[in-house]
Parts: sequence; structure tokens; C-alpha cells
Amino acid sequence: MRFAIWFAAVSGLVTLEVALAARFRAAGWLVALPIWLVGMTAFWLWTPWYLLRRRVEVSALLPGALLASVVIGVPRWCHRSPWAAG
Repeated sequence: MRFAIWFAAVSGLVTLEVALAARFRAAGWLVALPIWLVGMTAFWLWTPWYLLRRRVEVSALLPGALLASVVIGVPRWCHRSPWAAG
């Protein structure tokens, strides 16, 4: 059941991102990047904490969550980056 809930949450986040992508692009990456970083950090904190049944403290997950958010988010939203998606 845990994985089904996680899958539903991920599907909802992807749907939300697709639905709001045009607004984020119109607002500019200086607006979109902080929103992305906060949202993805929360996601990367919640995912292992939830799937591992709260066996790992959130404070131990924070460095990895921040790193994942930056590594995925910065190239995605900074169009001058050679790794920019799209």
C-alpha cells in the first residue's frame, strides 16, 4: 500500500508540474527555481522517510535531499546550462 500511495503522489506532482510549466516559464527561472528547489527538497525528504517507514531521521536525509534538488533543478531551470532539459 505504501508504494501505491507514493506512486499516486509522484503522479500528482508530475501532473502539477506539467499543468503549471507554462506559468513558471512565463514568470522566469528566478521565480521558478526557488519553487522547484523547495518542492523537490520536500519530495526527496519525504520519499525515503515514507518508504523506509520513518526509520531514518529527516535531519539525516536533508543533505542528500538538497543535493538531489540542486543537481536536478538547477540545470533544468537555467537555460544557459549545457544540461538543461528541453
